[in-house]
Amino acid sequence: MVISGPNPRVVPLTHSVDVIENNDLRVTWGKTGTAGSGGNSLVCEFKGPKENRFYYVGFGAVSDAERYTDADAVYAAAASGVEWPSLIPQMRGA
Repeated sequence: MVISGPNPRVVPLTHSVDVIENNDLRVTWGKTGTAGSGGNSLVCEFKGPKENRFYYVGFGAVSDAERYTDADAVYAAAASGVEWPSLIPQMRGA
């Protein structure tokens, strides 16, 4: 990452999201996590048909590999045309 300003520098970025490491071009960013009772988790953005953006949030996978298997099933469903309701922010009544 290139940082400009009064202290310009280059900072290397690393990650441990396997789907990005393995060049899965559907995934644009992601974050993994592991919690005792929550199991393995993954939050990521992926590109669907027509370059639509989808967000996957998965918790409770029993293994690191399963977190990606679960996400891949969602990617495949989106690619096959499954549609989910869009969340559109609404103003709350005063």
